[in-house]
Amino acid sequence: MQRKLTADQNEFLNMIIDHLTARGVMDPKLLYEAPFTDFDTKGVEGVFQHPDVLRLVKILREVEPRTAA
Repeated sequence: MQRKLTADQNEFLNMIIDHLTARGVMDPKLLYEAPFTDFDTKGVEGVFQHPDVLRLVKILREVEPRTAA
C-alpha cells in the first residue's frame, strides 16, 4: 500500500536529501531546528506521524557508519 506525501512532507524530505548530499551525514537533532522548524515549530514531529519520525531517525543513524567506511 502506497500513500501520498503532502507538499510539506515532500519538501521536508528534499531538504534532508540536500543536507545529506552536501555533507554526507545528518544528525537527527537537526530535524528539530531551523530550517526544519519553518514547516512546524515541532520540527519533524509536526510534519510526520511518530512511526515515520522513528523511521527517518533510524535511516539517518544508519547512514553515518556507511559514510565512515
